[in-house]
Amino acid sequence: LPLSAAVLLVVAVVLFLLTSCTDPGIVPRARHQRLVGGLEEEVAEAIGAVPVRLPLGAVEPPEALPEGYVWCPTCLVARPPRASHCRDCNNCVLVFDHHCPYVNN
Repeated sequence: LPLSAAVLLVVAVVLFLLTSCTDPGIVPRARHQRLVGGLEEEVAEAIGAVPVRLPLGAVEPPEALPEGYVWCPTCLVARPPRASHCRDCNNCVLVFDHHCPYVNN
């Protein structure tokens, strides 16, 4: 029994460290994407969508989003299927099921 408890503890610690060190990815807000040259294209490539360029100050979603993509009215970006808006860190997170503020990722 003590050996199995030690193995379980080691596995739990390793998985906790892997979870803490894994970056779930944050989708930069539209205004931040415009400030950095080439970031819009890099984000579009990472999330697998065409870049959505809106006029400054626009809050309405574009008419045609790829299937499965959802418009985030807070960040003003099109987020991919596994992404969601985190109200704790106030950002859209690419892999939301691997995101947890309690383990600092």
